[in-house]
Amino acid sequence: QSFTLIQDSLIGDIVTSSYCPVKGDINRDGFYDIVVLNDNDAPNVFLNEGNQNNYVRITPVGTSSNRQAIGALIKVFANNEVQTQTVFCGSGFCAQNTQHKIFGVGTATTLDSIRVSFPSGVVVTKYNLGINQDYTITETVTTPVELVATSDSLGACAGDTIEIGIPGYHNYTWNTGD
Repeated sequence: QSFTLIQDSLIGDIVTSSYCPVKGDINRDGFYDIVVLNDNDAPNVFLNEGNQNNYVRITPVGTSSNRQAIGALIKVFANNEVQTQTVFCGSGFCAQNTQHKIFGVGTATTLDSIRVSFPSGVVVTKYNLGINQDYTITETVTTPVELVATSDSLGACAGDTIEIGIPGYHNYTWNTGD
C-alpha cells in the first residue's frame, strides 16, 4: 500500500533531531508515559493522562537469576484473558525503558493470577490479587526439607520455636505461606 504523512498531533513544532523514545510511568498512575531525547535540546515528555481502566504494575526481582530479572517472562491472567511481557535490557540508544511492567486489565476488579518465569527456571505464581497496585515478585527457590525426629512425631507446643537453617538461604516460607 502506501503511507500518508500525518503531522505530529502531540507537538507540531518539534524541529530538532529526536531519538530514543523510552517508556515509563513517570507520574505513577498506571499508564506508560514517553520521553524522547532531542539533539542539543531538552527532552520531550509526553504524559499519558490515562482513562478509567484498571492496571497492575509488576517489578520482578531475581535472586538466583540476574537481579533485574532480565529475560523473565511475566503473564497476567484477568477477565478470562492472558497478557504476556518479557523483561528486556538495552532497549534504547542512550536511555532505556523502565524495568517495571504495566498491564492494563480494563474493567477487571481482581487479577486471577500473575506468573513470572525467571531465567533460572523458577516460576513464581501469585493468586487473587488486587488491581491498580504495584507488585514486586521475587524469585524464590524452594528446597524441600525433611524433618527427622527420633520418635514417630515432631511436636511443638504453643510458644515453642523451631529453628531451621539451610546454608545460603535466608528466608523461609512454609507451604501455608506463613
